[in-house]
Order: sequence, then C-alpha cells, then structure tokens
Amino acid sequence: MAKNSPDEMIPWAFLVKEYQVSGPRWLNDDSECFDIDATVPSGTAQAQVRLMLRVLLEERFKLAFHRERRMFPVYQLEVLKGGPRLEPANPEAKPGVSYEGSFRSRIHSKNTSTAEFANLLSIRLGHPVIDKTGIRERFAIDLEIPERRQRYHSSQHLHSDSGQDGAPAANR
Repeated sequence: MAKNSPDEMIPWAFLVKEYQVSGPRWLNDDSECFDIDATVPSGTAQAQVRLMLRVLLEERFKLAFHRERRMFPVYQLEVLKGGPRLEPANPEAKPGVSYEGSFRSRIHSKNTSTAEFANLLSIRLGHPVIDKTGIRERFAIDLEIPERRQRYHSSQHLHSDSGQDGAPAANR
C-alpha cells in the first residue's frame, strides 16, 4: 500500500464509510500519507487482511477507537415528478465508475445502478445517501459536482432527512 492517508485506511479496515470516522484534524489531512510495506500470505481472506490492518493501525499508529451513535444529515435519492430521465446503460459496457478532475469532481459511468450511484454520492458528499428511487435498471451517468471544499446543500436535487448511524471515532 503506497501513499495512503489514515482517512482511507481506517474505513477499509473497519468496514465503515469515511463520513463515519471522526478524530483529530490530521486524520483527514491528505498531506499525511503513509507507505505500508507488508506481505500477506497468498490465499489470505480479505476479512483477515482487514484485521491485520486494524492491528497495524492500533500498534504502529496507536489508534484508539470506539463506536458511538450520532445524529447527522442523511440524503435521499428520489425520482422527481414526471419520472426518471436517465440514459439507459450500455449493456456491453463493463460496470464501474471513473473519476476526473481535482477532488474527483467529475463522475462517469456507462453502466451503474441507482444504489451504486447513491453509494458514490455518500462517499463524495460525506453523508449517507439512501437510494429511494425504486429503479432496478442500470444507467449511464456523467456528473460534475462541486469540489469537496464547497458545501452541497440539500436544496440541490437531494432531499435532506435526519438519521443516525454507529461510527468509529478515532482518537489520538
């Protein structure tokens, strides 16, 4: 693993979303990146690799954590009156997403679902996005969203709701 920041490693190791992790300011500072040079035996299950990374974070970085319930904004992805106006997916296109621009400000996919799209928005916006569209078909997207430093307001096509979620809080 090369050039990984703690805010990338912790969610992967603990199977949580980035927005569920809180801690000191340096935790989210992408200038604090680390190279991890480790060898994992061939055939090691991903769950075991996650556990190994948790142990490494606790021992080498002195990471201490706990889980707690918090209230924070939750967004819903909904279909507007008049129905969806989504471009159908190219059935021959490989599912997946590509990013462009600074802070991954442009998202492209020729074959994705609304559930996958809601997950992408969750990561990008830093808050949960729940797929309430009921759309089962796959579609193509080409979306440009504001940079991470700019706030995305609930009035911009997403419906804001409130919710809670258990999240690990990292302590130094």
